[in-house]
Amino acid sequence: FADARCVFDNSKKITIPSYRNGEERQMDLAMVEEIGMILAFVYVRRGDASRAISFRIASRRERRLYAEKCEEPD
Repeated sequence: FADARCVFDNSKKITIPSYRNGEERQMDLAMVEEIGMILAFVYVRRGDASRAISFRIASRRERRLYAEKCEEPD
């Protein structure tokens, strides 16, 4: 998960909260210019720490959501 920082620290990421198995999770989606792909990083916050759950290429639905959110005015 070392490369997940390119999503977690990305200034253009979007963060989507979700709940699974009674646990509040966060999913960050970001375009990583170096590879030209939108990546997804799913994690849970525990105190001051974040525990990684998944780091992968974003699904088609997630890519569509990212594009829609990026088109919204600030």
